[in-house]
Amino acid sequence: MKQKIHCRSPFPTTNDALRQAIQEEWDAITPEELEALVDSVPTRVRQEIFCSHFLLLLFDRGLALLY
Repeated sequence: MKQKIHCRSPFPTTNDALRQAIQEEWDAITPEELEALVDSVPTRVRQEIFCSHFLLLLFDRGLALLY
């Protein structure tokens, strides 16, 4: 959604124009796109869990870089 809004020409420059652009992009999402997003949730959750555990392990060992 964010990428689609950023690629718009002309770019929405007011709150009303931004709301309209978001609504148009939301309305343009197909059922297939929604299904693909839903199907990808388990994989994305596993990736997040793995990354958070990995970062905790690094932190526990004093290897994590704090930004």
